[in-house]
Amino acid sequence: LIEGRRVKVKAQVHTMSGYSAHADMNDLIQFVTAIPTHPKEVHLIHGEEDSKRYLHTQLINLGYTSIL
Repeated sequence: LIEGRRVKVKAQVHTMSGYSAHADMNDLIQFVTAIPTHPKEVHLIHGEEDSKRYLHTQLINLGYTSIL
């Protein structure tokens, strides 16, 4: 329900293992690059702003679409 209304979900849910909330930048890059199907977008939603901007740049340099 969204605002009391039923909404049909047009998404796929996948279970991901090996993800750590305490991963460093290299771990996060390795995690993204190990995904078998290249993700359409990588959303950076948590972390220090300077660190997110740097990771954003690194992902773009690797050919990913990164969203801050």
